[in-house]
Amino acid sequence: MLLAALPWLLLLVFVSAPMVSSAAFRAFSCEEFDNGRSYYLRADYAIDCSDMGSYKRVQLIAWLGILLYPVGTSVLYTFLILASRRAILDNKPTSLSSALGFLVRDYKPTFMWWELLMLWRQLWLVGFAILIRPGTVEQLVICYLVVLSHMLLHAVAMPFKNDGDNYVGQACNFALTGFFFFLLVIKFDVLTHSVDYALSDQLREKYQLNVSLVSLVMIGFILLALVSTTVMAAHQILQAARVPTIRLQRTGEPPELPFAKGNRWHMFLSHIWATGQDQSATIKRMLAAMLPGVSVFLDVDNLRSIDTLEEEISDSAVVMILATKGYFQSKNCLREVNATLEQEKRFCVGVDLVRGGAPLPDIEAECSEKMQLDVFGPPSARRDVIIWHRIKAFQMVSIKLITEQLLLGGPRTGNLSKLDLFVPGELPRQRLVFRRRIVVFASPNNPGALDVANDLALATGGCIEVTSDETNSMITHFLLYLNTQVRRPAPPCLCSDPMHETRPRLHSGPALTL
Repeated sequence: MLLAALPWLLLLVFVSAPMVSSAAFRAFSCEEFDNGRSYYLRADYAIDCSDMGSYKRVQLIAWLGILLYPVGTSVLYTFLILASRRAILDNKPTSLSSALGFLVRDYKPTFMWWELLMLWRQLWLVGFAILIRPGTVEQLVICYLVVLSHMLLHAVAMPFKNDGDNYVGQACNFALTGFFFFLLVIKFDVLTHSVDYALSDQLREKYQLNVSLVSLVMIGFILLALVSTTVMAAHQILQAARVPTIRLQRTGEPPELPFAKGNRWHMFLSHIWATGQDQSATIKRMLAAMLPGVSVFLDVDNLRSIDTLEEEISDSAVVMILATKGYFQSKNCLREVNATLEQEKRFCVGVDLVRGGAPLPDIEAECSEKMQLDVFGPPSARRDVIIWHRIKAFQMVSIKLITEQLLLGGPRTGNLSKLDLFVPGELPRQRLVFRRRIVVFASPNNPGALDVANDLALATGGCIEVTSDETNSMITHFLLYLNTQVRRPAPPCLCSDPMHETRPRLHSGPALTL
């Protein structure tokens, strides 16, 4: 129950800590009057700092506020981050590390403490700085050095996971640094005006400032820097968005890849070298490129010993069985399948219909009857098999299906059975536009052709018109849907044979679409 309330507690502390801390520290800032004969609180001139009775009560409340917020919040953040440090670094979430999402989820694991650093910067600027010789140049110089150091540290560390957050952070740090530099310039101008009576005309011309002009110039430069940073950030974000990384449809961001307790691998690629090595290497390479942070086991890269296969299966969240010719006749492949089933690991099955060595029914026939039921499912509830394609657009679909299985085996998906994924720039996300009107003829004598044509029309938002009237003079394309029912002995009436319709159309003008 306490862990469930922790995120809301941290949000409350995050919002209130700077305000309470600033109010508490202002209780120690008094202003001198009558050449030091009386002192009054800057925050409330009704309070006489020399009246030890009433002022002591104000100081007591202020010390209590400082202990609860600046000190207490820092101690709380430090304790919570240290307690969940290992879980965050290893990407193996616990109840506590999940509850700390508000503090750490936007930062890279190695910079989980960055929110604590930002808190200290805020507390210094709104709190501790009040106690350092208020109104003096030293106070401004120290604050300027603090924000300048933080800007440099942020530029070097780039602590956020998202590049856009890093760019915004840099822009804000620059604006804050520029603001304190501007205050120093104003302070210098105040000094020159204070000693104006002692300045010669030459010194006055050199050191007096046109505050309005300087203000406009500095504000202009800060705004120009912010706009430039925003434009550059937007450009780089757009460039990054074009990189083919797999992302969640729900958030538009790459998925997080935490490990469940005891796991070292997100996926174990089980295959036979003779007919599945090439496909497995390609799958691992594509997953590594399109799913940053993924950990995939491939024997040629990661196997320590042939005796540790069962142990590696145990350390994996999901197993992919690449069923190709000879897989179910391999002793070691059967060890991997049996370990997967015995340990009740989540698994998926993939096949390569082009270079897998045999069609799927022949590969299934290599299994024992019991293993067929366990791996492929009973006839009434067949397991979905992922087909590995070699054409780029279709291969992207295969990789997304494999990634979906990988993610569903993670600790944060709960009871989900499906995840919607996308790749920026992939074909389904592109809007197709035709330069001229497209009319597709689908023969009623070609089984399934009309359904396929209607699906195409629906997918293009009605940009394609479908007709079954061969006399339509507007036909631009003729769809021939090849299936087992097309090339069969011609019936008595040749006009009902789609192949009979095809021959004259090859020479009549409309493009033939297979």
